[in-house]
Amino acid sequence: MIYLVFGFILFETLLALVTQFFRIFYFWVIFSANVSAVLIATFFIARNWKNRINFRPDWILIFVAVISVLYLYQVHYNYTGKINLATDRTVGYHDVKNMVYPYPYYSDEWDAVSLMKYSINSHVLPFKNPLDNSLYINFAAPFFSFLSGIALLLRVDPLLSFNYLSIFINTLIIILGYVFLRFNKMPKAISGITALFLLYIPSAANLPGTWHLIPIHMGIVFSLIGFCFMSLSEIKLAAMSAVAVLMFYPPLILFYAPALLIFLFSKSSFININAKRSIAFLAAGLFLAGLAVLAVSPQIKGAIFLRLFYPSFSGSYIPQYNFYDIIPWASILFFIFTAKTIFKNYKWLFSQIVLGTIFWILYSFATYRIIIDYERIVFFTSIIVVLASGFGMKILFDYIDSKKLIKYPASNFIIAGFIIFFILFIPFYTSQNNWQKFVLINPVNGAKAYAKAPANNYLVSDDIELFKDIRQQKFLSIPWKGLVIGVATNNYPAVAKEGIMSVGNSKIIDQFLQADCAGKLNMAKNQKLDYIYLYEFNCQGFEKIGTSQEGFVLFKVL
Repeated sequence: MIYLVFGFILFETLLALVTQFFRIFYFWVIFSANVSAVLIATFFIARNWKNRINFRPDWILIFVAVISVLYLYQVHYNYTGKINLATDRTVGYHDVKNMVYPYPYYSDEWDAVSLMKYSINSHVLPFKNPLDNSLYINFAAPFFSFLSGIALLLRVDPLLSFNYLSIFINTLIIILGYVFLRFNKMPKAISGITALFLLYIPSAANLPGTWHLIPIHMGIVFSLIGFCFMSLSEIKLAAMSAVAVLMFYPPLILFYAPALLIFLFSKSSFININAKRSIAFLAAGLFLAGLAVLAVSPQIKGAIFLRLFYPSFSGSYIPQYNFYDIIPWASILFFIFTAKTIFKNYKWLFSQIVLGTIFWILYSFATYRIIIDYERIVFFTSIIVVLASGFGMKILFDYIDSKKLIKYPASNFIIAGFIIFFILFIPFYTSQNNWQKFVLINPVNGAKAYAKAPANNYLVSDDIELFKDIRQQKFLSIPWKGLVIGVATNNYPAVAKEGIMSVGNSKIIDQFLQADCAGKLNMAKNQKLDYIYLYEFNCQGFEKIGTSQEGFVLFKVL
């Protein structure tokens, strides 16, 4: 399975990148290439079918996949819990039950949808910000090309299908966690329980988790695939995974590369002069390729330097991500029993925990970031700790069984209890409120800012209805409305909520609202605005089109 997933994602990504580069990114090209690939793969599989005749389904793996889908499906299609609304002037929460919201929650996801639509409609690589038609230096272009290729192949709307892609990728992460543990000789039940604990790493408005789909998720997919290849001693494929990590989420190579090097040099059979030369040539090749890119494009060079050391998006506030609020308590307990074992037998895996811990501690006191964001560090490190805890679970269960407290292995009852827990808590999954503990604190004056809910309802039916006949027009609204309406209706916001891309400055909203009628009209002309979607005002030069139930009024600039 691991080889199939690895090959499938790389094939679809390279196919999308090549066809977009040559501007032949059309359905029939992608479809024909996939049909050809399936026929070729079927031919080679059929030749070796005798070796697969004893194949039996892994029912624990199937259970893990089904439970993961049931949990993640509720996030958008049966959500019960707290949400935020676009009309909130301050951080406030609204309780909902069984809410259906078929759109993304995270601003980066909206940007992803925008780039997917741009590539599909323009048949080119995602190197333009579709919200204002400006150049966008896209270091994660393979991620967006892969998603747009899948959407084009399936002929689905990128916006309405994005949540299903998110469910698929996050379920894949959980399955890969299970497979990784199985490759390291962990029992099926323990591997399944450990993998399912990944669902309980909380997601928040500013903390991406299994509820979201952004470039780091594909970086994690290939990191886990690489860890699986290391467990199988597939050295070449583990090295190829490093290239894939670099393609999909470059900052994560900061973690994967040390793990790969530690693994390689821990293999006595691998340490020879030819191997060292190969590593040196690979490193030199990547370094020279990087220098070539920097020499060719000053814009890329500037964008890279801006990402090496930069201020936190939360400004002077530092998020409080305490490890005991992020990592499930059971995983912390089991990890305690295995820390020594991981260090002794899996130094390459232990390096991930050490690096993550160093960054986690450093970022908990600093307002600047080095290469990779605080939130991404927290998510990735938590995944590694949870998976490592599976080794501790086996150690603890083996110890309990060795005591022979009862006739049957006591661990079987504990495992059954966990399985019942995961089944019974399906309806309550989205109601967990750990994210409310992620308070942001200003270290200078002690001021606090409270976290927003992980779910929201920023795009409503009235927005779609009011903008249904408006296309490719520039409009002014509050940042979140600018982003969601711009992406959903193919219009250009003067200001949009910042994600992986940014548009405009939110200061012009207050300037517009505070200006008199002459000032409003003058700003509309200077900004080349076609529409205004803000709160009620009465001025000549603006034609009122309609009002949403939220109180936003759409005006046409005359």
